[in-house]
Amino acid sequence: MTAIDVSVVIYNYDSLEWLKKTLYGYNNQTYRMFEVILVEREAKEDTVLQIEEIQKEMFFSIHYVQCATSLNQELLLSKKVIGQCSTPYVIIVSGNCVPRKDFVEQHVKFREEGSFISGQDFRLSREISLRIRKQDIYTEKCFSVKWLKNNGLKSSIKNAKLSSSIFKAFLVHILIQNKSNQNCFNTSAWKEDVIRANEIEENTQSINQYQKLKKRMFDLGIKSKNIGNNTICLYLGF
Repeated sequence: MTAIDVSVVIYNYDSLEWLKKTLYGYNNQTYRMFEVILVEREAKEDTVLQIEEIQKEMFFSIHYVQCATSLNQELLLSKKVIGQCSTPYVIIVSGNCVPRKDFVEQHVKFREEGSFISGQDFRLSREISLRIRKQDIYTEKCFSVKWLKNNGLKSSIKNAKLSSSIFKAFLVHILIQNKSNQNCFNTSAWKEDVIRANEIEENTQSINQYQKLKKRMFDLGIKSKNIGNNTICLYLGF
């Protein structure tokens, strides 16, 4: 058996129902050589118990980390969190983002020395998010535009993000990339680069976590690689 070589760090924001759906998405991945680091600001007993129960269904191990620092006050991965990652490569995601089955595979496919990756998400309303069930994730029905429209999704050019056609998805990425959601919760980087970025002192206030990471990586001479819809995930609305 090949050793795991990716750590998926999931930040959970007090939504156990969304977190479960996210974990089902990772249990459905084509690339399976990864571990999961689950990060929460507070260790809640009901969350811990339910994670222990859902762990029985997952093929991957889940390492639970409590991080009291607000995510707005740190660079995505604190020393405490990065210290729990046992692999050389880290994918940063949110507990309300359900990954398509090739999500991890695509991050691994496009990773290379001297760069970090950013992808995009497809945002859903709370109403549609509530209608997604475990089997919809395992069968990938929830990534079908037809299924989403039947459950309330409005027509939009952005719907082509979910297209199975590589050309169509790429074309939409080119057309709307400047308006697309590029944030920290579909980002991956080499662990050593993140550690080095954490050591940089800065006096300026960054717009958000992704911009902060991007600035520090650039300062280190590390390039950003935007692979857009290749690593799409469903952003469940609150």
